[in-house]
Amino acid sequence: MEIDILFLQFMKSQREANYEIYEECLGKMVPWMFAMDHVRYARWLTVRSQDLILLKERGIDVNEEFTRGHFVTNKTKHRFSALANDQIHEWQNAIVKGDGGFVGLTENPDAL
Repeated sequence: MEIDILFLQFMKSQREANYEIYEECLGKMVPWMFAMDHVRYARWLTVRSQDLILLKERGIDVNEEFTRGHFVTNKTKHRFSALANDQIHEWQNAIVKGDGGFVGLTENPDAL
């Protein structure tokens, strides 16, 4: 149950662009990844957590922007619509590959 709540908090931190909670949740996820034997997640979450800690000292400007919520991208202007950048990338790919997107246009001889 604790991991479920942690994951929901993590998702909420991204949706609300709350960097402090995001950073806190990442740190709390590391032991869970080791416990569940997710070696790659454990390894890279550790690296990511350390990078975020060092960012406060070495990348002050970037850290300030992240604190303002610029570590995610807003899908719309509505609250709770922010998504991680990799998810936005996948969403954009789906639009482009859809029937009305670029792929649909290039496969239609009349559109050319």
